[in-house]
Amino acid sequence: MRRTHRRVAAADRPAKTAARKPRPRPPGQPARAAPRSRARPAPGATATAFHVAFQGLVGEVFRINGRFLDVAGALASDLGITPTHWQIIAIVREKPHTIPAISRRVGLRRQSVQHNITQLLARGLVEQAVNPDHRRASLVRLSADGQRLMAELAGRQAVLAGRFTPEGGLGAAKLAAATTLLRRMREASEAGLGED
Repeated sequence: MRRTHRRVAAADRPAKTAARKPRPRPPGQPARAAPRSRARPAPGATATAFHVAFQGLVGEVFRINGRFLDVAGALASDLGITPTHWQIIAIVREKPHTIPAISRRVGLRRQSVQHNITQLLARGLVEQAVNPDHRRASLVRLSADGQRLMAELAGRQAVLAGRFTPEGGLGAAKLAAATTLLRRMREASEAGLGED
């Protein structure tokens, strides 16, 4: 009579122990090397100090950006101007820009910038102009009403600037140096990203 073998169901199998006991090594066989970790080795002291300093600076930039947006919103709330409106108006006050150029300067997606520009167009604060370099990408420029609003906003910005005085350890030279540093960091972050 033939013996039949059946597979043992998973439920019938004995439970495996969480940790296997190491097998005894045959005499004369060298011990196995520990498996290599895929994690990169910790950087040296200089690299660590640099990364800590870099993260600290980026964190402060994020925080001060948030505070500036809060203050800008409060300063212009009675004018019905959002911080993004203010940024766009400030960008196009010098010269007309395309929407992709504005979005790069503001750091927002084109759709968001387009939405804000549509609001500014409806209020007559900006206007569109023909772009001689690109027919399909019109230019956005400040209107006469927008110029008057920008003058009002500039006066209010002086209130914010008043909080940063030479008596508080800041001066024009330090602000210019900080601006140069942040510009270099921004340009380095944009390198290789390509144009929209």
